[in-house]
Amino acid sequence: MTRSSTPVLLVQDLSVHNAQGLLLEGVDFQADAGEVVAVVGASGSGKSSLLRHLAGLQVPAQGSVQVFGHDLYRSDAGTLQQLRQRMGIMFQGGALWTSLSVNENIELPLRLLAGMGAPERAARARATLALVGLDDAGHKLPAELSGGMRKRAALARALALEPALLLLDEPGSGLDPVSAAKLDDLILQLCRQQGTTIVKVTHDMASVLHVADRMVFLDRQLGRVAAVGHPRELLDHGPPAVRAFLNPHQPSRPS
Repeated sequence: MTRSSTPVLLVQDLSVHNAQGLLLEGVDFQADAGEVVAVVGASGSGKSSLLRHLAGLQVPAQGSVQVFGHDLYRSDAGTLQQLRQRMGIMFQGGALWTSLSVNENIELPLRLLAGMGAPERAARARATLALVGLDDAGHKLPAELSGGMRKRAALARALALEPALLLLDEPGSGLDPVSAAKLDDLILQLCRQQGTTIVKVTHDMASVLHVADRMVFLDRQLGRVAAVGHPRELLDHGPPAVRAFLNPHQPSRPS
């Protein structure tokens, strides 16, 4: 695939905080068009907090997040609205509105962000549910779905605006191996057929090695990005801590 000269996502010198204080500083990486970037690291390393910064939900104390060439935190309201229409996010717990049906959950961003009329929203919801294999679940409430179905419904909502950039927080957590593998296949399909750029936070190393073009490793102890590169290259030649994380059963050799 031919890469655009302008990254879809460009993160520069970013500081990442949560309620307890500074988690990461000096974060630098990019995601190109049609690329899958996996963000990995130990629990507490700042993966989900970083994703909230990338989604425009948490203002950084320092640094910048550029999406489609525009600074996410220094753009005017009109530009920011346009950027959000080109982005989708899937939260770790799904974050579906429990009082709304699956269809209504998917149609909500179409009404609020895209201003679509009811017939067009309904058609888009049906098409998106079909894409994730939930053709017959649109009328159900989230509580009536299995864990795997809720994950796919949340993914359908994230895909509703046909985003060019998709942010996923632990999409495979809680899924059985077969369901997780199907989700990975769908991610690859989106990238290859639609050119979607995907940034996914995950702890599933098998998934990282299967789908990721680039891996960003967050070092909890150092509070920074310790390595960026293709996961298989990092598995073979990355820093010892990164190799040990990717393959905990094989002692890492000095570089």
